[in-house]
Amino acid sequence: MAANSFKQMIKAGEIKRTDSGMFISLNDIHVKDGFNKRDDADERTLKADDDLFQYLMNSGTVPPLEVVARDEGGVWVVEGHRRRRCYERCREAGKPVERIHIVPFVGNDVQRLARIMTSNNQLPLSSVEQAAVVQELATTFNLTTSEISKLVHKSIPTVENLLTLSTASHSVQQKVKSGAVSVDVAVDRVKEHGENAE
Repeated sequence: MAANSFKQMIKAGEIKRTDSGMFISLNDIHVKDGFNKRDDADERTLKADDDLFQYLMNSGTVPPLEVVARDEGGVWVVEGHRRRRCYERCREAGKPVERIHIVPFVGNDVQRLARIMTSNNQLPLSSVEQAAVVQELATTFNLTTSEISKLVHKSIPTVENLLTLSTASHSVQQKVKSGAVSVDVAVDRVKEHGENAE
């Protein structure tokens, strides 16, 4: 299958180009399984989603979604997963949501993954979610802590702590997620006690 491109989608009418940018049908915006490390069922995320949904229902404006062309047609979301989800909720609630403002993401697969963490849009990833991103950058892409640090705009010690947190047991991660334990305390415990950190 030939690689899809923005140019091809514009030519085919899949993407409409206007003076204010590029727009694509919500149905043509896809989410890659496992790409976004955010826990969509997390209470903090659900509350932020409800607020964003209400904002969009009241005709609030948000930045365009950052996307890359999808070989099977349409686009993959790189940055804007929550906005896409809330656009779907608006459509289900009866608001006419036809075309969504998009911009091409410029960068490679490593930069796409790092973008999840550097996005400044509304709700930052939790420490446990950041740990999952950092772990994938380290293991899948073989990046050093220094390289990850530059990509995600965090200090090397912070990246090292997130890597340690990514290896902690599920119960320790849940304690960090709930706020019962700070990242620093969890990391110290994991370094000292390993599997028995809890």
